[in-house]
Amino acid sequence: MIDKIFRLVKLLYQATPSWVRILVGITISGVLAWLAFREQNLEEVITSFKGYPIWSALLGLLLFFISLWFRAIRWRVLLIDEKTSTFQLFLTQNAGTGINNVLPIRILSEPIQLALVTKKYGMKASTALATLVTEHVLDVFATASLMGLGVLLLPEIRGFSLQMVGSLVLFTVSLAVLFLVARGGIPGLPFIGRLPYIQQWTEAMATLRGEPKRLLLSFISTIIHWLCLGASGWVLADALGMDLHLLAVVVMIVAATFFVNSIPSAPGALGTFEYAIHVTLGFFGFTGGAVVPFSLSMHVILFVPPACIAMIVVPQLGIGLFDLRRGLSKGDLAGNDNLNDPKND
Repeated sequence: MIDKIFRLVKLLYQATPSWVRILVGITISGVLAWLAFREQNLEEVITSFKGYPIWSALLGLLLFFISLWFRAIRWRVLLIDEKTSTFQLFLTQNAGTGINNVLPIRILSEPIQLALVTKKYGMKASTALATLVTEHVLDVFATASLMGLGVLLLPEIRGFSLQMVGSLVLFTVSLAVLFLVARGGIPGLPFIGRLPYIQQWTEAMATLRGEPKRLLLSFISTIIHWLCLGASGWVLADALGMDLHLLAVVVMIVAATFFVNSIPSAPGALGTFEYAIHVTLGFFGFTGGAVVPFSLSMHVILFVPPACIAMIVVPQLGIGLFDLRRGLSKGDLAGNDNLNDPKND
């Protein structure tokens, strides 16, 4: 029954023309952008932009790149017998994020990373997927810890804690399903545990469970990643005269990221991201002209660098978007270790 449902969803998605999906995303983004900016005072917005110090934007950009580097370290620490470097993982992660950000429905970041890291850097697909899943688990724990701390210290966050808890529950349930599969199958679907790839994945997960120090170091890197990301936004907010706590900025970025990845939107999440930031800042009492330059500058910092890296890295790796799409449709990214075959380069 579950297999039939997934097959139906896939067929419906494939049957929908690309231009329809793009049009729907642009329409949703346009409506959200109008809702976010309709009550903004143009004079206040212009004044905020005029007084915006460029050094703050550069410092925010630097902190963002530091956060990305610690995200790559988080992945590298989890790789026990692989020779892939931190820099290669940095490029892989941002290439996946950059391509994913321009899609109307953002579900291909991890598959793209799997394609790059297995096809070009020779990593076993089972190891790559096991470590990617572990990364997501660490993200859940790290963001839940930071948001829990924020709820305790910042009364304003309690106003939308239910929405954040809901997103975490949804994310946690999906991860639980993956873990059930990795441990041998889902009740009612015993055949899954007998698939060769699932067996390889289970072995990779078992190896990680036997490395508590690596998991701890990866978790610490995750915390530093989110704190640096929050610091990037905090610097921008402070430059615009917005008195925001660091934890508040972290929670805001988590909420905006989840919202952007949950609904179709225009390429680059134009309008959708600004709406998410606008709504979240409203909980902290910020509705003036500074909201627009803050949301736009945060959008540029979070979305433009990965897109630029993707445009540089993907062509150099000899993997086009068509190849990635073809690999996804054929299931190559589902763990086919034949991707490591030099003939595929």
